[in-house]
Amino acid sequence: MRFAVDDIPNTLFLVNPDGSLNYNNIQTFSSADYAFLLSYGQNLSKTENSMVNFGANAKVIYRNVGKFAQAWGFGLDAGLQVFKDKWRFGIVAKDITSTFNTWTFNFSEKEKEVLYLTQNDIPVKSSELTAPRVTVGASRVFNIGKTSTVLAETDFDLTFDGKRNTVVSSDAVSIDPKVGLEYGYKNIFS
Repeated sequence: MRFAVDDIPNTLFLVNPDGSLNYNNIQTFSSADYAFLLSYGQNLSKTENSMVNFGANAKVIYRNVGKFAQAWGFGLDAGLQVFKDKWRFGIVAKDITSTFNTWTFNFSEKEKEVLYLTQNDIPVKSSELTAPRVTVGASRVFNIGKTSTVLAETDFDLTFDGKRNTVVSSDAVSIDPKVGLEYGYKNIFS
């Protein structure tokens, strides 16, 4: 997968040493994230009125910001679904391993000089971690007549990277609850 913004103007050399503007010095670059995914899903058990499914996802991430910076990273996600009569339960753990990205930066001496003179930080090699996130949810299907259904659901996003602006917030875990309804017609339109 590719998630990117292309044609970003690089205005690093827009201003000449004499203070005049030179628009011919503007070049463009892209900032892109590439994810290489390997996924696996398995039905663990199935009976007449219940089913249990498991899935896992390994990801390798390559991030590129023009010629200036690049990063490599990796992570692991997993999920479990349980269907029981008209009930559905699920748990998804994203970034179980704390997705890890290692950055390297490539600035020429001239670019470093401009960054220094414009009081910008000159980045050095660094790494970033994406903390684990767990989503727990439940839903139930309600029949309305012979052709319609309503699926009611609630879930909770749990994050473990410090206090966030959520309904329940603490240093250890932050919880963001959600609820929703989905109308379905003849299992064709929702």
